[in-house]
Amino acid sequence: MGPTTPPHSGQSADADVSMTPKASKRKPADPPQPQGSGSGPLGSGPKSGGPSRADKGKQPASTNPMAVQPPAQTKKPVVPFQHMGMPLLINRATKPNKSYASAAKSTPNILVTVAQLAKVAPNLPIDRIAQANSTVREKKSLRKQKTVFHNFTMLGPSRRQILISFNNKKIDCDFNLFVKWAQAALASAELNLHVLSMADAYGGYTVYTKEVPHPNTTNVIRGLAVSIFQTDALYVGLPTSTSYIKIMDVPYYRNVAKRELVTVDTIKGALGSSPLSEHFVLARNPCINHNSASSTTATVYCDLWDSQTGAHAKALIGRTIMIGRSLCMIREANKHRGVPVYQQCWRWGHPSMVCRAISIVCPHCNGPHKAEEHRKVASCCKGNANANPPILPTPQTITECPHKAHCINCGGSHAASSRKCKFWDHCFDQQWINAKYAEVCQQRLDSQNNSNNLRPLA
Repeated sequence: MGPTTPPHSGQSADADVSMTPKASKRKPADPPQPQGSGSGPLGSGPKSGGPSRADKGKQPASTNPMAVQPPAQTKKPVVPFQHMGMPLLINRATKPNKSYASAAKSTPNILVTVAQLAKVAPNLPIDRIAQANSTVREKKSLRKQKTVFHNFTMLGPSRRQILISFNNKKIDCDFNLFVKWAQAALASAELNLHVLSMADAYGGYTVYTKEVPHPNTTNVIRGLAVSIFQTDALYVGLPTSTSYIKIMDVPYYRNVAKRELVTVDTIKGALGSSPLSEHFVLARNPCINHNSASSTTATVYCDLWDSQTGAHAKALIGRTIMIGRSLCMIREANKHRGVPVYQQCWRWGHPSMVCRAISIVCPHCNGPHKAEEHRKVASCCKGNANANPPILPTPQTITECPHKAHCINCGGSHAASSRKCKFWDHCFDQQWINAKYAEVCQQRLDSQNNSNNLRPLA
């Protein structure tokens, strides 16, 4: 038997294998590759052996069983009617200007009537219902209300004090003893008010308290002051503010034919005889301002002592008053402070915080002492035994200085606090005061130069 010949090139190797009995089972075919995959080792393409463009960003799955797998993200619970997406924008047109807490506090409390209480609690006695209703009303009345200030009222000092004045006189007082007696008198009168201290103020004394005193408290302090100082000629009361009103279309002439002008006494008499006289608490004389040169009417400006809330002015504004035969309307007026005068240096035109004076000035002699100390320390009242002839001291029985005064402002023979000074007549005219100061300074400078020229040469 000859050698076996190789199989024909056209036959496959499987043909010979299939002839053997062990090769009866056919080998499974390879799984079909996806369309577009190449013949490379990773099937990335027909020509290239690298990854495809779609698989470049993908990480191959880790085959290490010990690798730490990231935890699975839990899904958020779905809330019913939940708004999805961006939050809604705030409508600032409807946004409240204040907080909800303050808005809730400002809402008015609705009082429960007696009938409503009886309907809710029918078994409750009538006296208990009435007591509960009165308690609710008292709490509402005791609620602190916001104080409203008006443009026609100039606020004065704090009302947590009681002023004691003696009509331009001064009586010595032991402050500690007065405060002790005042506290005892208030306690005996069952008044719950604490007296803190006492000091010199406004030409007299002031008693500082913890709260605004009640009129009953003022009466107790007045009785104590009368018994201590042994005089009835004193004022005890609270400090006041100033309100400004004006009376329109007041007749400027009492008799137009005779050209008789209306006087301040006529205006004050009309105010005093009016049904509103209790509110006309004049701080100074009324000011009559002629409307025009050819007018027969005038406007009267009145300054009233008033409270910080302007109680007197509010009772007068909008009302009418009879002056002569004319019915005049009362209106509010702009508040005017005038030109300030500092009662330490007695100069006009500046308040206390910008005063440049080194020390206090006496309004009587311009010395460096207070007005109440003038009789004790002033050289004119102490006397001078070394003078020729000797000057005797002023007797102690004379309370006021009998010597000639000197005004620091105009140079006149009166005290700077006297109403005789021309500065007080122009206390609301800043330009006049500035011009007068310039004139007085120039006169003093000229007199000083003249005195220097008259001195004999050495």
